[in-house]
Formats: sequence, structure tokens, C-alpha cells
Amino acid sequence: MIDIIPNGINIIAISRDNPPPQYAGMCANNKCHLIEWNDIRFTMKESKEILLKGVKKRMTKASFVRLHTQAEGWAAGLVLIAEHIKTQGSDDALQNGFIYEKVFDYFANEIFVKTDKKTQAFLLKTSYLPRMTIPWQKNLPAYANQGAFCRN
Repeated sequence: MIDIIPNGINIIAISRDNPPPQYAGMCANNKCHLIEWNDIRFTMKESKEILLKGVKKRMTKASFVRLHTQAEGWAAGLVLIAEHIKTQGSDDALQNGFIYEKVFDYFANEIFVKTDKKTQAFLLKTSYLPRMTIPWQKNLPAYANQGAFCRN
């Protein structure tokens, strides 16, 4: 289907997986371009610039390396680290779990606040369950129409 799209028209597909095998020919013919994690993560130099702008104080090279490694080049992670250092005055308390927790909280909040009230209520009420299947969820009377949401 994609091979019939006219020249000059682009399609952007976002996925956590590689393109399906049927797109191998397009990729081989340079008609499919992948932007992967290493293409978008910040370099050490870029991380240093973000941290310097956010922290506004001198830091050792070892600190930059450690914080860049900890954030894995995530822009949001670096900004959250810089904010933590600025408010706490030190990066001593930062541990590996800190950044994952803060970035998760950041993105979860970004997604949560932009959803409608019914979806928010559904997420809050089902968040305690260890897992949720669509058939199981359909048995919840107030949320019978949320199946499409669960599939997404």
C-alpha cells in the first residue's frame, strides 16, 4: 500500500519495533528511513550544555559523565537532573533509580493531564491491578466502552 504513495508525500510511522519484513525492500532502496534512539539522544557535549544552563554552577568532568550516563542522553532526564541539582544544591543524592522515576512521573503526568476525565478515572481505578485484559475490563460497567483505549 505504501509503495503507491506519490513522490513528494511522506509518511511518518512511530513504533517501538522495527519495520515489518514487507518493508525491507523499501528500506534497502532508501525509501524508508529509521530514526533510532542513538540518533536522538544527546551527546556528552549536548548533555553538558543542558546541565550547565540548568544548574548554573561549576561541575567536574566526572559529574558530567556520570549524569549523562545516568540520563542516557534523555533530554527530559537531563532537565530534571539539572532542576534537582539547582534546588537541592548537589547531585549527591541522585541515584540510578531517581532519573527513571522522575522521567516516568514527568511523562505520566504529561499524558494524564491531557486525557478526558472519564479516562483519568479509569486509569486511576485500574492502576492498582497487576494486569488488565480487555475482556476483563469490558466487565466493568462504567468502563465498557474503554476497550479501544486499552488496545491503544
